[in-house]
Amino acid sequence: MFAQGIMTLLLYMITFTLSLYFLASSLMKQLNTFWMETEPLPFFEISSKLFLFSFIGVIISILALIIVASAMKLNLTIKEIIAQYGAITTPFLALNVLTLLFSLSGTVSVTLLLLGISCFYVLLMVPVLVIYHHGVTGESGAPVFYWSVGTSILILLLSYLFWKWILIERLGELTPLFGIF
Repeated sequence: MFAQGIMTLLLYMITFTLSLYFLASSLMKQLNTFWMETEPLPFFEISSKLFLFSFIGVIISILALIIVASAMKLNLTIKEIIAQYGAITTPFLALNVLTLLFSLSGTVSVTLLLLGISCFYVLLMVPVLVIYHHGVTGESGAPVFYWSVGTSILILLLSYLFWKWILIERLGELTPLFGIF
């Protein structure tokens, strides 16, 4: 089950990455026909960054699951958490495959809508459901609803801290450029 969970999560991240890359690529092709000639987007450079950001999002969700499960004293190992997280992600993998088809056709609004739905549920709601399920069926005696809400808050907090760190690092790179003026 652990290997299946890992494979599902990897395929989810790959389809997510490819959907965004193909959408950006089709938008660039449209720009080529209307205004100017540009080179095609570099596949590895763009897709590796997109994959890294989706990977970090999944890691943040798994980390929050591990933190909350241990705080609730649930009898879950890291392998079980990843296996269940990956198993519940399976329908959203199918949604990402559908989204990949829309991104290949260049349908921007549908692609972004489906990717947004997929991200919301996989990165935020699935961990909440895992904690809620194990809290209700377990013998922790903890207030399950509040731990579930806390899981979503922890994911949002960790995501905020990560993106703030990335933004501060990027602004630090741009600061010497502003010193010219």
